[in-house]
Amino acid sequence: MTLILEIIVFLNLCSIFLQEIQRIKSEHPDDACAVMNDRVKGSLKVTRAFGAGFLKQPKWNDALLEEFRIDYVGKSPYINCIPSLYHHKLGPRDRFLILSSGGLYQYFTNEEAISEVELFIQWSPEGDPTQHLIEQVLFYAAKKESW
Repeated sequence: MTLILEIIVFLNLCSIFLQEIQRIKSEHPDDACAVMNDRVKGSLKVTRAFGAGFLKQPKWNDALLEEFRIDYVGKSPYINCIPSLYHHKLGPRDRFLILSSGGLYQYFTNEEAISEVELFIQWSPEGDPTQHLIEQVLFYAAKKESW
């Protein structure tokens, strides 16, 4: 990707993120903790997901063990599963797409994940970069928990 295109994509994603934050806050005006530390209810980085029912309906939050519940304010969902799409026309320099959950980005920045895949493809062109990223995340998670 050219630097200009990278900047445009970054600005678009920032705009989408800010719109999502505003949407959540407007649907939960009485909840000062609706978004904390760039996470929905301080818990989930993404704002749209298939799972995480405890952030979609109070009844699913109430079904959790008490230590896992959030303080659910109101009846509106904090997150939804309606997709947010961004169309990018592939260019000659685009070689791969990283499609992942937020868990990957607990251990990698966007740039680190891209570099990791690029290096892996150079080192092992017939290998599985997905499996490599999974192994790296598990390694970092185990290392983090062992301290």
